[in-house]
Amino acid sequence: ALFRPPATAIEPQKMGLLQRVVKFCKLQKNVRLTFFSWLSAVDSIGAYIPMIYIIEYAEESLKVDADQSGFLLTGMFVAAAVSSVLTGVMGARLKCNMFLAQLFVALGGLSSLMFPMFHSYFHVMVYMSIQGIAFTRATLFPIIPVSTNMVCIRDSADAFGLLTFLQSSAFLAVPLAGWLYDNSGSYTPGFLLGAG
Repeated sequence: ALFRPPATAIEPQKMGLLQRVVKFCKLQKNVRLTFFSWLSAVDSIGAYIPMIYIIEYAEESLKVDADQSGFLLTGMFVAAAVSSVLTGVMGARLKCNMFLAQLFVALGGLSSLMFPMFHSYFHVMVYMSIQGIAFTRATLFPIIPVSTNMVCIRDSADAFGLLTFLQSSAFLAVPLAGWLYDNSGSYTPGFLLGAG
């Protein structure tokens, strides 16, 4: 009796490849989910560029030593930690996960578009702090509640899989930003790519 499933247990669905493709296509009919999925994909491309190239940019363009340029990453991750806690509380209490996700995408993109105007260590630290706050957008914070709000509970696993799959496009960002640096001799085009 201990190992017998309860009478109300739902049998897992056995689906073939064709049935999964049909289900994926049905998910694409949800306009909000499709928009948020592609927004997440574009956003993920630019989420990791500041972390990888900021130290070289600071040493080369701002002429600061390695210790000071390392503090730029520290500022980013402290801002990301504080932002994660605050957005978790706000998302749970105010039920505004979709709004927060869109706000962080816009904040990160705008700060990356303004990057060519930052020519001092202080301005780049502010930029990295904004990126740290916006970095929360690339973590799992908004994905689970947002995908569940857009589709029914039954399809939430598929929606989560779609969002995670499209966010994996971030692996394209770093080589592309490196190629832009090799061709232009400047890190600025890579940071502009990070604007999404």
